[in-house]
Amino acid sequence: MEPPRNGVKAMDVYYNPVRAIWGPGSFAKLEEVLESLSSKRIALFCGSRSFKESGCEEKLLPLISRYKIVRFDRIPSHPDISDVLEIHRQAKNYRFDTFIAIGGGSVLDMAKAIKAASSLDLNSEEDLRKIIGTSDFQPGHEAIVAIPTTSGSGSELTKWATVWDKDNQKKYSIDHPALYPDFALVDPSLTYSLTLRTSVTSGLDALCHAVEAYWAKESNECSRAFSLTGASRILVGLEQLFHQELKEEARNNLSLGSLNAGYAFSHTRTTACHAMAYPLTLRYGIEHGIAVTMTLASILLYNLPYLNDQKALFAALKIDSPNDLQERVNSICSRAGIKTKLRDYGVNKEELAAIAAECFTKGRMDNNPYLLTVEEVNHILHHIY
Repeated sequence: MEPPRNGVKAMDVYYNPVRAIWGPGSFAKLEEVLESLSSKRIALFCGSRSFKESGCEEKLLPLISRYKIVRFDRIPSHPDISDVLEIHRQAKNYRFDTFIAIGGGSVLDMAKAIKAASSLDLNSEEDLRKIIGTSDFQPGHEAIVAIPTTSGSGSELTKWATVWDKDNQKKYSIDHPALYPDFALVDPSLTYSLTLRTSVTSGLDALCHAVEAYWAKESNECSRAFSLTGASRILVGLEQLFHQELKEEARNNLSLGSLNAGYAFSHTRTTACHAMAYPLTLRYGIEHGIAVTMTLASILLYNLPYLNDQKALFAALKIDSPNDLQERVNSICSRAGIKTKLRDYGVNKEELAAIAAECFTKGRMDNNPYLLTVEEVNHILHHIY
C-alpha cells in the first residue's frame, strides 16, 4: 500500500448497504420496494398518535392494503427494555417477512430491536440484556423498510438500535450488521407538519451527528465529506424554520442534511456529546436533541487540536470559534422557546459530580479524539449549568 499523502490515508474504506431514496414524494416508492422484497406478511411499526396526525396513515394504508398487516403502535419515546420484550412477545408467532417502520428514531429503533430478538427465545428482561453489547446472536431475516418522519435520528441508515433501561438508569445499543435497514424512504414532505420545537430538537440531534462524526476516531475522507455537507444544510434549515414562507424548504434542507449526517455517523458512531447526553435524558428527561447540543461547543474546544481540517469544519458551521457555535445554537433554541441550561430542567448543582461519573459510555466517550477526564466532564457540566 502506498504511504499516506498530505495526511490522507492511501485507502479510505466506507460502507453502508442501505438503499436510500430521498425526495418529496419518495414515500410513493413503497409499493415498488415491497414488490422487490417479495413481501407478504408485514409488521407495521408506528406511533399511536403521530402516524395519524402527520397524515402518514392516510398516505400509507392505500399503498399496502393488499398485504397482511399487523400494526404495532404502542411505541413510546425512548423505548425501554420492557417495551421491546412486550412487542417481541406479541410479534414472535406471526412469522413476518417484512417490517415497515414509519416514525421517529424510537419507532425505527424498535423495529430493529424486534428483528434482533425475533429468532431468540426471550422470557425475561434479563434474557434481552444478555444480547445487548454483543454481536454474538443471529437476528431474524425480516427485511426492514425505514421511513423517517423526523429529520434527526439517522436510524434509517445505521446497524444499531438504542434501547433504554430505566430501572437500571442505563442506555444500551443492540448492534449487528443485519440490523441495517434494507431500504430507507426519506421523504421530507412527511416532516412538513412537525411542530417547530420537534423540527428544531431533531435538527440539533442531526447537527451533532454531523459534527461528532467529523472528529470521531473512525472518520475518514468519505465520512467527513458527508459530515460537512450535512452540518451546512442542517444549519441552513434550522435558520429557515423561523420564516413561514420557507417552511417546506427548511424541512427539505433538514431532511437532506440529516441524511448526510446519518451517512457520516453510521460509519463513525458518535462521541463525547452523546455520551454526556445519556444521563441527562435518563435522569431528567431532557430531550435528546437538546441534551446532545448543550455540550457541543465545549467538546469542540477540547477537540480543536485533533480536527482534520478546522477551516473546513468552521466554514460549514459558519463560525470563527467554538463560542460562535454556542451563540448560534443558543439563538436558534431561544427563538424556538427551548432552554439551554441544566438548571432549567431541574438539575441540582450538587448532582453534577455524580452525573459526570455516568458520562463514560463505552464506544461513545472513548470514540472522542481527546480523552476527557471525569474532572473535565464535571467542568463542562458546571459551564452549561
